This record gives sequence, C-alpha cells and structure tokens, in this order.
Amino acid sequence: MSTGMEHGIAVPHARLDSVDDLVCAIGLHHAGVDFGSIDGTPTHIIVLTVSPRDQPAPHLQMMAMVSRALDEEGRRLVLAAETPAAVCAVLARAGS
Repeated sequence: MSTGMEHGIAVPHARLDSVDDLVCAIGLHHAGVDFGSIDGTPTHIIVLTVSPRDQPAPHLQMMAMVSRALDEEGRRLVLAAETPAAVCAVLARAGS
C-alpha cells in the first residue's frame, strides 16, 4: 500500500527490532514526485520514520503530530522554509 497521503504529503515508515527510538527525516521535493498518493497529487513533503517494532505509541504520536502540523498553513510554511531549523519550527508548533 502506498504511503502517499493527501495534500502533497507522504509518510513512508518502518518498525524495526534494530532501533531503540523513533527517528524521523523530512525531505522536500518542490517539483513534486509521484508517491501514489490517495488524492493523486504529487508529493512535496516526505516524512520518513523508523521506530521500534515493540513500541507502537511513539509512531502513533508522531503521526498525530504530523497531521496537526501539516495543515494547509503548515504545508505552506514548510515548503517556504529556507533552513532545516525553519522546518523544525513549523513542526514544533503542533507539539505546543
């Protein structure tokens, strides 16, 4: 199944025995890439996560935070961000 969501967001993920904590990486593709998204639109924001297989809670919490952070305004701010710190600031607003 595709991990391409809607509104230009994809969240590829894996749960592994070989990691102790959730790890996340964010990639931006301004031209867009075909990620097989639900709504058929190109993906511009890719949130890759790897988390421990035996700890589902961190993954679920991260998914909830990503959905809150990447609302219409959040997507606009992330795509306009000029530094990694600016992207982190947009995501951090969902945690507060």
